[in-house]
Amino acid sequence: MSNTVTQDVKALLEQEKFDEAKVAIQELVSRPISDKEQGEQVVKMLVAYMQYMTDLNEEYAETLDEAMKLLGDIDKQESEAMAELDREEKKASNS
Repeated sequence: MSNTVTQDVKALLEQEKFDEAKVAIQELVSRPISDKEQGEQVVKMLVAYMQYMTDLNEEYAETLDEAMKLLGDIDKQESEAMAELDREEKKASNS
């Protein structure tokens, strides 16, 4: 797939000319391609997939870090509440 065709399809999509973009894509994918073009497309798909997975994993790691921080905050609050409860129970039993 040539860059010009790709840019044309991208331009059509940006202009919200979806029917025209659909036709251009259908024409593009229905034409025979050489082994070289097929190989290039496989490489591009793999690169896109790897980038997607990298982004997904980074987002997952950030979300997990945030969740662990929140759990740490909850644990700290629980410990403080239990310590306060223990102090109140000791105070009540000494009275």
